[in-house]
Amino acid sequence: MTLSIYVRIALVLGGVCASAVSMAQTFVKPEPIFQEGRFAPGFGNEAIVTAHYTVNTEGKTEDIELAGEFSNPFVESALKETVADWVFKPGSYNGQPSSYHNQEWVFVMRVNPNMPPMPGPGGRRGAPPKVEGCATGDNCISENIAAAGPVPLALSADVKEGFETISTLISAQDFDGALKEIKKVERKGLHTVFDFSLVNDLKATAYMGKKQYFEALEATKLATISAPNVQGDIQYFLTDDILKNTLLKQFVLATTNRQFGLAYDTYQILVDKFDLPADEKIHEQATIIKTALDSPDPLPALAKITDKSWSFKPSRRIFTVTDVVGSLKRIDAHCERSNLELEYMPDVDWTLPDAFGSCTLEFEGRDDTTFTIYEFKE
Repeated sequence: MTLSIYVRIALVLGGVCASAVSMAQTFVKPEPIFQEGRFAPGFGNEAIVTAHYTVNTEGKTEDIELAGEFSNPFVESALKETVADWVFKPGSYNGQPSSYHNQEWVFVMRVNPNMPPMPGPGGRRGAPPKVEGCATGDNCISENIAAAGPVPLALSADVKEGFETISTLISAQDFDGALKEIKKVERKGLHTVFDFSLVNDLKATAYMGKKQYFEALEATKLATISAPNVQGDIQYFLTDDILKNTLLKQFVLATTNRQFGLAYDTYQILVDKFDLPADEKIHEQATIIKTALDSPDPLPALAKITDKSWSFKPSRRIFTVTDVVGSLKRIDAHCERSNLELEYMPDVDWTLPDAFGSCTLEFEGRDDTTFTIYEFKE
């Protein structure tokens, strides 16, 4: 079955009118009406949890899935019930109400020593704690968090002790020893978002020393997770000096792996957050990358599966996979308006219709499988 046939079948099954694909695409994303619990504080340990969900044509959430980058089952259970209560003004496509899949919110639960004492977690369906005298828990919690000021980054005692050992091993270029020490620290337990981000930054440095550039890049992604805070700003969980160095590593690694979309996005973050000297070589490299992204030539990206899967946000709508070494089983396209599950087939060009909205590709297969993705404009 050729891809064009496959896509036409997918469109029919997905309820998308084929003629709509040729029309001007008009997307209106869901707008939140009730999102209580977005900024609940942490209790004990801090946490980072990414929620993925669908907002259906009635404005209700469904298909809720959580990715606990740094959390525990109790937190995830409460947050899943929190998302289930959210209400939105439904999104639309070409003027018609439409379900929007793969919506995302990153929960970051912080422990702020400056915040006034609050009741412990509880309430209906694992809702965030209510503040006495407040009509709506989320607004009151947000106001209390804002009044308490920024949450300081805190490094737990175990990670602080391990950091010194790991840094010494990295300086001695004993990268295997550093990775073993990192595993020890992770087994003891990470307690703060700074713990989590710093350990992943150290992991990236050790993998770079071993020339394991795919693993290093994935570690920088974890180290630089960000989320909006109650003031509406984007927050990271490393100190500025460490964050700058981590983003620079991410730019180099993404460029090395020819993942130019990620490299240029990283460059944009660096330029927005930091004052980079005009003569820094990164500006010249970013210009070359932007030229490649804008050109009609195919874009190659190198990939490697670790932990059974690998995610990629394409810059273009048409792609193929070549040079597979190992076992690649399937490709899942997680898009705003549809999901596709594609069994991997060699020498096939896949097209992500504009009607599907923005997409993320997830490649599943055997660990250490490597391949190249080529993206095309036409």
